[in-house]
Amino acid sequence: MAARLDILTFHRIMPRRERYFIPPMAMEGTTFTRLVERLAAAGRVIALDEGVQQLKEGRLAGHKVAITFDDGYIDNYTLARDVLQRVGVHASFFVPVTPIDKQLPYWWDHLFEVLKSEAVALFKWALQQPNPQPLQHALETAAVATNEPVGERCRRLVQALNNLGQRERHAFTEGLVGEFGSVRGDRLLMTWDEIRQMQKDGFAIGSHSVSHIPLTDLDFRTAKNEIVASSRLLRERLGQWPTGFCFPRGAFTADHSSLVREAGYDYAVTTCFGGNDAQADPFSLKRRNMSDYQGVRSRFPVAMHLFELSGCLDKFLAARRAG
Repeated sequence: MAARLDILTFHRIMPRRERYFIPPMAMEGTTFTRLVERLAAAGRVIALDEGVQQLKEGRLAGHKVAITFDDGYIDNYTLARDVLQRVGVHASFFVPVTPIDKQLPYWWDHLFEVLKSEAVALFKWALQQPNPQPLQHALETAAVATNEPVGERCRRLVQALNNLGQRERHAFTEGLVGEFGSVRGDRLLMTWDEIRQMQKDGFAIGSHSVSHIPLTDLDFRTAKNEIVASSRLLRERLGQWPTGFCFPRGAFTADHSSLVREAGYDYAVTTCFGGNDAQADPFSLKRRNMSDYQGVRSRFPVAMHLFELSGCLDKFLAARRAG
C-alpha cells in the first residue's frame, strides 16, 4: 500500500443522546469511543507532527491516521480527552486565542441560545435591521417556520450569515450581542488551564488563529497578523511554540499557506477533503471531517467511517463535497 496520511477532523464530542444543532460538527461520545478503539487496534493512529515529518522525509509506511480537533470546545476536555487517554492515542487540538481568552461563545452558538430562549424577540429585532437581502430572506423564512426544530431554523440563519462578508456578518452578530447580551447557556470553550492540562497529558496544541475569522475575509496585513501573532500568544500562554496551524473555516489561499510557512510553523491543515501522500503540500494538508451520520448510515457510523478511510469512496465524496 502506498503511504498515506489521513487527518481526521473533529469539533464536538457529545454526551449520549445529546445532539448538536450543526450535525457536521459533532459526534456522539459512544461512536467516538468505538471509532478510536478500532483505529488504535489496527495500529493506524500516529501523532500529527510525527506523521507530517515522516511524510516530508518519505518515511511514512502504509496507511496512518492522525486525530485533530478544531475550536477548543469544552467537551474536548471533558469527554474526548478521557477516551484518548484510556485508549492510548495522540491527538492535536487547534485553538483560537481570543475566544479562549474572553470565554465567549462563537457567534453561531450564541445565536442558537438566543433563538432557543427568545425567538419572538429575536426575529422582531432582526427583521428591523438593515440586512443584506439573502440574510433578510433567511430571517423571514425562519421566522414563520415555527413548527421546525430550533436547530433547523438556526442552521438556516447560520448558513446565510456564513455566506456574507466579514463586515456584514460582524455587524449582525455584534448587534445581537448588544441587544441580547453576550453569554447564554453553559460554558462551551476550554479554559487555558484546561488546555495546559491537555498539553501536560501529551496532546499537541496548535493555532487556529487569533480571532477565528476566516483569513479570506481579511486584508493581507490582518491575515498575516492572525497567523504570526497567534503563534506568539500561544507561546506566552502555554510555554511552547505551536508547530501546526489550522485555517479558520478552512478558508485560505496560496498566499496564506506561504505566510504560515514564513511564520515558522511546520505545517497547516485545511478542510479540503482527502488523504495526503508523499506529494502533499505540508502547508495545505487535506483532512476528513468526522461526525455522526444521518439517515440509513447512522445505523452503522463506525463501519461507514472505516469504509471511507479505505479510500474507496474518495472520488465520489470529493466530487460531492466540492459541489
